[in-house]
Amino acid sequence: MEKQSTILTILIFLLFTGCSKTVDPGELEQYKIAFADGLSLNTVNLDGSELTEIYKLRGTPYNLEWSPDAGRLLTDIYNVDYFTLKPDGSDVREIDIPNFPAYGFGWLSQEELLFSRFDTVYTYHIHSESFQKGFLGRTPVVSPNGDKIALRRNENELFVMNRDGSNPEKIADDVSSRGLVWSPDGSDIAYISDYKLWKTNLENGTSQQLSPDSENIISIRGWSPDGSMIMTAVTGESHMYPPMIIRSDGAGYHKLSDDVTAPRWLPDSRSNRIVYISEEEKSLKIMNYDGSSTRSIADLKQPGFHLFTISPIPLPS
Repeated sequence: MEKQSTILTILIFLLFTGCSKTVDPGELEQYKIAFADGLSLNTVNLDGSELTEIYKLRGTPYNLEWSPDAGRLLTDIYNVDYFTLKPDGSDVREIDIPNFPAYGFGWLSQEELLFSRFDTVYTYHIHSESFQKGFLGRTPVVSPNGDKIALRRNENELFVMNRDGSNPEKIADDVSSRGLVWSPDGSDIAYISDYKLWKTNLENGTSQQLSPDSENIISIRGWSPDGSMIMTAVTGESHMYPPMIIRSDGAGYHKLSDDVTAPRWLPDSRSNRIVYISEEEKSLKIMNYDGSSTRSIADLKQPGFHLFTISPIPLPS
């Protein structure tokens, strides 16, 4: 039995080693990170240079996302007062949404936001500051090329449709609200059902459980840019939810340290690297997908809530 366990461990290691890609670290330093350190909104290069406070927040932010062209940032105060601004902190534009709450705020394009309120999806145009009521659904997620939207209807049914709400297609039942994630090429969508990670291919409709029966998946953190892995969070022994990385073909998985908080994939398909917050060391850090080659990007000096987002495209220093 011990011999079989050793062989299984070796096989899982070899499978994940095959996901690794060697890239000169200098080629990855062009990405920029925006992060909230207490009430301070900052930007920093991936190599830790050019750390700049761009905006002083009035309260705790719960959302922070770059626009697709990295020209603006979307954030909020207490998940209520939403606004956008340029990465240098200028041109702040408040979003006046009557009769909150709103859910699933995100970018539809560099000029449009997408969100849901109760059971209806809306779009918001940045420049005209106007709303457009769309279609039935909650927590919409836009496909990589922007032509499709995945969302939940009737509480827990997963639908995929065109971005204008036409041609809705039911994909799955009993889907959790804690994560819908598109594959980088838009051919598959990953979701949680009954605390297990599933994916469905949108071309042939086939579904596959990816996570082991022994683990309860709480949320999905993202699909690796090269399409080979999906990062999730699982139930832990404490109140923390340690990350677990699962092969997108279901062939293996491994867990990361409990100290890896709010991890995100670096959006570079040449390298499977992860940026995360270390609450123990109070710093923003980067590492390889297997937990190796960890280094610090910036210290987190303020108490309170911390979050960050990585520019979707490289930005010049």
